[in-house]
Amino acid sequence: ANIQFREENIDGAEYQDATHVFMSSVCFDDSLLRKVAKILGASASFQILVTLRSLPLQPYILPLGKCTLPCTFNGAQSAYVYVPHDLLRAPAATLSHFFAHVGVAFIPPYRQRRGPVATC
Repeated sequence: ANIQFREENIDGAEYQDATHVFMSSVCFDDSLLRKVAKILGASASFQILVTLRSLPLQPYILPLGKCTLPCTFNGAQSAYVYVPHDLLRAPAATLSHFFAHVGVAFIPPYRQRRGPVATC
């Protein structure tokens, strides 16, 4: 696998083909956060975004939940996790963390696929 760690100005960066994105976004304004969400939401390779600031309302990517990260400036910092609307593209371990409890996994009804079920 080709892994790249990049530190750059996200407003002008090329990250359309990123799969996993972390943003220390505490100082980002709402318009920049929406722009990032729109770019990631349109990307076929996007799988997960973890950001230190929750995104403003936007239709591009799905808020999955909240976790805590160790940070030098605040000890334990809240972080927000976003994935594509198509949950099949999100990392299985991330989905398991948010949707499984003591060995039982569930998908909330509002995220379940609608339509006919294939039978064998």
